Amino acid sequence: MKLLILALAVSAVYASTFQVGLNFKPSQDKRQLYSSKLFHHVQMSRIFPDSKTFVDMHMKRDEKTILLAFDELLAKTNERPTKEQLTDFISYNFDSESGLESWRPSDFVSEPGFLNSIKDSQLKLFARNVYSMLPTFGRKMTPAVFRNPEQFSMIPVHNGFIVPGGNSKEFNYMESYWIIESLLISGMKETAKGMISNFIELQREFGYIPSGDRRRTTLNS
Repeated sequence: MKLLILALAVSAVYASTFQVGLNFKPSQDKRQLYSSKLFHHVQMSRIFPDSKTFVDMHMKRDEKTILLAFDELLAKTNERPTKEQLTDFISYNFDSESGLESWRPSDFVSEPGFLNSIKDSQLKLFARNVYSMLPTFGRKMTPAVFRNPEQFSMIPVHNGFIVPGGNSKEFNYMESYWIIESLLISGMKETAKGMISNFIELQREFGYIPSGDRRRTTLNS
């Protein structure tokens, strides 16, 4: 059954691509932020220890307004804004809203059937403990992402999903493969189907599946 579900999902991806036709032109992320002077100055100033922090921040205003405002700041500072000025600019125009909220899969049960096949008591306890943590990793997009998708680095998808860890703020296809495998073993077919459907959404939009559900990953597959 597990292989059948995966096979059907793959078939759906190929079918959707075929139906679009030979003239299919995948959408491209049109965000200018990543190639802007603002991006260059922020990253080169090392305001954040992790270079992905700024990339994934939520824009409080539309991109064009923010970039025009930064051009004004550059003009006032002879294109040499201080680190303090950059920090203030970021605080005014960006925040750390992730676009995700907690989500509990509806097909999660406290005692999945696969536990009965584990004979060793210690291994069974370990498997039960690991499985019991699964709902804490459930996420779904907030309504704000669908209202203003251009202001988030997340790419909107409509189904809840499981992230690979507590600090993860996105899903990607490498970890998701193993997550879907574990969901099928655990009997959580609806959650697995939803995650596969999310990848089909990405494939239909871009013509391929990006390496992750962030706009910065749309050039990677």
